[in-house]
Amino acid sequence: MKLIYHGQNGPMVLVGNPGLHPTVWMETGVETDVDDDLAHALVAEYPGVYSTTDTPQHGAPKPVWQSYRESQGHDVSGLTKDELINLPDEPAPAETDEES
Repeated sequence: MKLIYHGQNGPMVLVGNPGLHPTVWMETGVETDVDDDLAHALVAEYPGVYSTTDTPQHGAPKPVWQSYRESQGHDVSGLTKDELINLPDEPAPAETDEES
């Protein structure tokens, strides 16, 4: 299963337990092939830190959302977690001060 790590412990994290699941290195924000059982366990145990899509889950910590929105080009300074979640996936184009 493809899984994405959205946490703040990167850029690389080692997941899995050699006794239960094969281990795999995951890079923050990069889709990685992970054993299905391990992927389901990580998503269930750490909601918001791992996902099967590029977008963090709503339960992800605020720093995860800040990092995600910054990577999209948003200015995230001073925004609450809810404001970060509600931002569009693409920032509005910069306004120009052209006068006609």
